Amino acid sequence: MSDLRTFYATFGFNQKLRNCYTKFEAADESAAHSKMFEEYGTIYAFIYPAERFADAIERYGLTEVAFGTPNEKEYD
Repeated sequence: MSDLRTFYATFGFNQKLRNCYTKFEAADESAAHSKMFEEYGTIYAFIYPAERFADAIERYGLTEVAFGTPNEKEYD
């Protein structure tokens, strides 16, 4: 069994959690996408491995939310 890696996911502009991110662990990028889809369906924006996300929090002024925090589209 492989070690878990840290991933970050962001949320889109038309979503309750816009300008937020969540941090979670998964075995690899494919498992990270599966985990996000299982929790949020298609209502998230992007997934990043930790090494590609470090400066984005400050650069974009993102706020962390706990994995599983409810999200929804604000309008269709």
